[in-house]
Amino acid sequence: MLQIRNVKIYTLFFVDALGAFISILCLLASYQFHARIGMPRDVLIVFIAIASTLFTYSSICYLLKPQRWQLHLTQIAVLNLSYCGFTIFKLVENSDRMTNFGYFYFCSEIAAIVFIACYELMRASKKQR
Repeated sequence: MLQIRNVKIYTLFFVDALGAFISILCLLASYQFHARIGMPRDVLIVFIAIASTLFTYSSICYLLKPQRWQLHLTQIAVLNLSYCGFTIFKLVENSDRMTNFGYFYFCSEIAAIVFIACYELMRASKKQR
């Protein structure tokens, strides 16, 4: 069984960066096949830009291993949750265009991000390394 409570702090930055990178790849594919997703291309471009920014921030934190890691981990978690809120807003705003596959993709992405972000917030609130 996965022991998520034993994940090292700086590994969380790597996991977050990896997740953002996977999101970027999926969003790029969604851009190419936007008709099957239902989300307009201009919205997908914004999602790609946000995911790219989060990927960069998480990667820098993983590589530089900042001493104030709690602050950075909290910021990343809050930014991820904000991205989820923005995604939900765009899903509702474009509900007349969304396909079942599009809903499945974005809801799955939101669920994964919320899980990781909540874990990051929990770890950031503790003072352990």
